[in-house]
Amino acid sequence: MYTVGYTWSDGGDQEWRVDLSTRTQPSPSSRLLDRAIAGDLADSAMVFGYSRRTGDRSRLNLNAAYAPAEYAFGGSVLGVTTEELDQQFEVEAMWTLSF
Repeated sequence: MYTVGYTWSDGGDQEWRVDLSTRTQPSPSSRLLDRAIAGDLADSAMVFGYSRRTGDRSRLNLNAAYAPAEYAFGGSVLGVTTEELDQQFEVEAMWTLSF
């Protein structure tokens, strides 16, 4: 798997990023597992992200992921795909609080 990305920060509270990833993986040695996941992993994906500090110990993260038309997402950003969902685009919002 290869990832190329760029992150820009305003030096304070905000951060923007873009990543392009390949997801080519070797086939599993188990035939049953190979058949089960055949065609369900995207070969590549692009992620755009925005992050902003919302407090001394909290942060809001927004991510959008895109996979080529012949693939679809499912589960999580850059996760396992399935043709049954017929999606190419996925979004994620996450708020974290450190304690």
